[in-house]
Parts: sequence; structure tokens; C-alpha cells
Amino acid sequence: MGSQKSLAVRLSKLKTFANANTTLEQYATDSDVAAQVIHNADMLGDIENKHVIDLGCGTGILGLGAVYYGARKATLLDIDEGAVAIAKENARALEIDSVGYILEPVRPVQGDVVIMNPPFGTKILHADKAFLLAAFKSAPIVHSMHLASAEDFVKKLAKDEGFTVTHVWPIDFPLKNTMRQHKKRRTYIDVIIVRFSKTQ
Repeated sequence: MGSQKSLAVRLSKLKTFANANTTLEQYATDSDVAAQVIHNADMLGDIENKHVIDLGCGTGILGLGAVYYGARKATLLDIDEGAVAIAKENARALEIDSVGYILEPVRPVQGDVVIMNPPFGTKILHADKAFLLAAFKSAPIVHSMHLASAEDFVKKLAKDEGFTVTHVWPIDFPLKNTMRQHKKRRTYIDVIIVRFSKTQ
């Protein structure tokens, strides 16, 4: 395991979506953002020797990055066969094999911690809620990214599901020009990284 910066550099070399699906909100997670999420989690004891679950893994940057950074194993779930195929390529590029893949719609997967960048729910209403509900049934610790405007919503949902928000990190999330509707080369949106812990 190296530094957050060295992790970001390594993750920046991974393959991303060949044909991003707008409906699935397949916006690639920026390597610097992914490294920050993983580093934050590691500082709180949520990475080393843990079984990490990445729901809606896309091309695997979070789950694979967690294993590269010291997690014991990762299980990656996504509905998109093409994305999972790229995730497998990325695992080989990182020379890690302690990874399992599930090609299914979002559902609970048992592990120690969930680290995910779910759809924000801008294309399919409440898509973010479905991912959070699955995450809360998967592990006692969840790290997840959401629109900053959804902070009150995710806090209420967490409380209703027996979880507490322990940390909120605001970030400027970069969206690269990867889809037809994008006009600018890069746009930044207000996002929060949220850590949830199951209430004892």
C-alpha cells in the first residue's frame, strides 16, 4: 500500500467505459476521487484485511482500488456485462485475483464494508435509494457518494434503516465529456462522500 497520491496515479491508468450508458448513469469515477474515498475509508479502519463490496461497480475502480490498497478481497456487482468485462481486465492490470464478480441487478451482498458510487437517481427515480437499501443489508459500514442536495434524504433513510452518518466529505466531482448531452470538456458537480455505520 502506498500513498493516496500514488493510488490515484495507478487508478488513472485503468480502463473506463467503452460505451457509457446514460440510463444507468455510467459516469466514470475520477481516479483522484476514488483514491480519496479509499484513503478516507482506510484511515477509519475500513479497508485493511476487509471484504469490500462494490455495488454498481462499473469498471471496478473502487472495489479493485480497495484490494490494491490492502483489502482482503472484493466482490463487484453490476448489471452491465460490458462493464464487468472491463473490470476483469482492470483486475488483471493491477495483478490482483482476490475478486469476485456478480452480473445481476443491485441486491445485498454480504461483506465487511460497502464502498460505492451509485447512480444519483437523475435518470431513474430513486435509483440511489435502491442502492443504499441494498448496501445497508450488505455490511455494517457503508461509504457512498451522493449529490450534495440529497444529504438530508440520505441521512433520514439511514436513520430509518438503523444506520448513523458518521462522516460527510464534500467534493467537487468531475464529469468528463463522455456522453452526447455533455457540452463542456469537464463539468464539476457538488457531491458528498458519506460514511454510514450500523447503529448498535
